[in-house]
Amino acid sequence: MNRAILTAALLLCFGAAYAQDNSAPQKPTGTKVVGHDRDVIVAPKKNTVKVNSGTIRAAQEELARRGYEVGQTDGIAGPQTKAAITKFQADEQLAQTGRLDADTLSHLNVGGFQTVKAAPADLGRGGKAAAHNIKEGHPIDAGKAAAQGSENFGKKVGKGAKSLAVGTAEKVGHGISAIGDKVSEKTTGTDDTKPENTPPNPPQR
Repeated sequence: MNRAILTAALLLCFGAAYAQDNSAPQKPTGTKVVGHDRDVIVAPKKNTVKVNSGTIRAAQEELARRGYEVGQTDGIAGPQTKAAITKFQADEQLAQTGRLDADTLSHLNVGGFQTVKAAPADLGRGGKAAAHNIKEGHPIDAGKAAAQGSENFGKKVGKGAKSLAVGTAEKVGHGISAIGDKVSEKTTGTDDTKPENTPPNPPQR
């Protein structure tokens, strides 16, 4: 019986040692596991665009302008706003997340600054994933990871720049339209009405 207990204890020790030696290495932050080959192969995860209350309010106003029910335009992503975002995403054939991600912001032409600001982290994540894969002996996967990080970076910059350009153009257009309306009102008032206390025209001789 003592021999059986000793054998079981040795097996437990060897099993623990084997599991420790063959445990998979930890993946770097900002990456995801895409394969195993006696170790972990990783790829970069897309960096999430961080939106503030101003961006949420701008999205709410744009959604409301397009006919979506967002509730109050208060800069808070409440249930109605999330439902409106989800419906908009479905109509635009986007991933229905209910969140203001880079694709959704780009289609709404808002949040350009936040989208561009999130782009550099994608390059960093691509570099982390590439370095990890090289260390683990996978140069091809390292190249893919670096390329993916660069692609994510480029897409975010492009979407953000588009939102900034279109958003600025729309604001300028609305401003010019408002000025035009005021000028038109003044012109119409001058043509249709006469100032009070205007002396009568002198009689012709």
